[in-house]
Amino acid sequence: MRESLGGMGLLAPTVLILIGLVLYPFFYAIWLAFTDKTVGSPGQFVGFRNFAYVLAWPQFTTAVWNTVVFTVSAVAMKFVLGMAVALVLNQGIRDAWRNFPFYAISFLAGMQTISQELYDSAQVDGASRIGQFRHITLPGLYHIIGVVLLLTTIQTANAFEPIYLLTGGGPSDATMVYTMLVYVMGMMNLRLGEAAAVSTLFLPLLIALVLAVTILLQRKANA
Repeated sequence: MRESLGGMGLLAPTVLILIGLVLYPFFYAIWLAFTDKTVGSPGQFVGFRNFAYVLAWPQFTTAVWNTVVFTVSAVAMKFVLGMAVALVLNQGIRDAWRNFPFYAISFLAGMQTISQELYDSAQVDGASRIGQFRHITLPGLYHIIGVVLLLTTIQTANAFEPIYLLTGGGPSDATMVYTMLVYVMGMMNLRLGEAAAVSTLFLPLLIALVLAVTILLQRKANA
């Protein structure tokens, strides 16, 4: 009993920090999405009015499409380049992956855990380099690829600085993404309720992404 109380006491500061820095802002943002709060006013509960307004706003549709295009393109490019760098380094340079970008680091670390005997057996059977990559390397990296794609997709979809610094969402909203739209509505137009509604509408998409990758990884592990 005493050890249990001691453990709870050690965990208490972490739990309080988690509640203060993560859970409270998260649920407060969801609450804001259902109010007409602006900077300088307390705001009143308005139900789903903010969501209806945002969904009918042409800028929101543009931001969703641009976010998807930007995320898919950026993740695909990073995936291909990271895999290429990892394949090159894995041929002759060992234990040197720590200084390279996240994709290459992760893929190279995974490649170095794949038994060389598998490649030797494949060569004896006459398998080509492409065949070895398809049937040995990729299956061996399945879990790493899933985790890396999940993390980088979430990170890329929430990217703000590149768009803000390079284009600011322009010209004429041509490069508007959802994070930039949240900034414009919340920080420039001071309409916090509608800005929170935009963020809340993207939450189910991120949750669906996490669940999809988790299910795929579990199926592969049980196969």
